[in-house]
Amino acid sequence: MLKGSVIMLGDMIKKRREQIGMSQDELAQKVGYKSRSSINKIELNKQDLTQSQVTKIANALNVPVGYLLGDKIETPKSTNALSIDEQSLIEKYRQLKEDGKEMVNMVLNREFQFLEYRRKMESIKNND
Repeated sequence: MLKGSVIMLGDMIKKRREQIGMSQDELAQKVGYKSRSSINKIELNKQDLTQSQVTKIANALNVPVGYLLGDKIETPKSTNALSIDEQSLIEKYRQLKEDGKEMVNMVLNREFQFLEYRRKMESIKNND
């Protein structure tokens, strides 16, 4: 993964791809490669990339180019900013079929209802 103390581009691509549950085949398709073997070579740091190729890969992985280059990127302080884990969950959700999405929605709605119930009970307890 490291050559000296430098984080290699291919390692960052692989790390992000795995974080969001994307296969090499899926990434290859999104960026216009014919097969996953090109992605494999990139992840093994055996293939150089042009700036436009890095940009395409960053877009497919839903990260800024700087993230792949190992830059320390601060998360915006906005409450609307998504963490990498949240982005990963959204990417996985988008890949589900309708029945899978319905199940996820049901679980989230029930969990949220339970959270509201606990808050309400805590509020009542604190007012006593």
